[in-house]
Amino acid sequence: MKSYLSKRKIKSHHYPFFRCIIPKDLQRNFGGIRDFRLSLRYVRNEDTQILCLKLKKITDKLFTEITNGMKNLSLDDIKEILRIEVRKQIKYTQHYAFGTNVFDNVKKSQSMQNVASQETRLQQELSGENIKEYEKELDEKLAGILSSLGIEINIKDTNYKKLRRTFIKLYLLRFDWIRTLINHTD
Repeated sequence: MKSYLSKRKIKSHHYPFFRCIIPKDLQRNFGGIRDFRLSLRYVRNEDTQILCLKLKKITDKLFTEITNGMKNLSLDDIKEILRIEVRKQIKYTQHYAFGTNVFDNVKKSQSMQNVASQETRLQQELSGENIKEYEKELDEKLAGILSSLGIEINIKDTNYKKLRRTFIKLYLLRFDWIRTLINHTD
């Protein structure tokens, strides 16, 4: 009980607060906030403990509902996420290719060299131990996508690992698409 009821000093007075600690698996949903406090300043001292217990029950119920509302990453979710990501990569590829002056051989060559250097840079990021750092960056992106869809994030899940691996392959494939579009623009 004592952990739910806390006192804070504001100026020279001590005021009671209800303190709720957000479960670790839900902290991402609340923007990384670990806990919150509600002022019980205008509640009678006799009622603060009772109110804290009721608030604790309500918050526990809410956290349970939020947790139950989150779904696990399924094969259909992976397909939908990849479908959206493929569309994005195609748009990026088209944007890059149509931004290249294919009628000027020098500009076309510069664009191809730029694509090759970007591809080399990505392959270097994916080589050896560097892949762990790249995967962390990709995990942040995937966390945003999955949380917006209400899907629980579990980086140890094989479906999640499959999704992350496919994203990496898709990013590498993007360079081939760009080269093909630049070379075969009619």
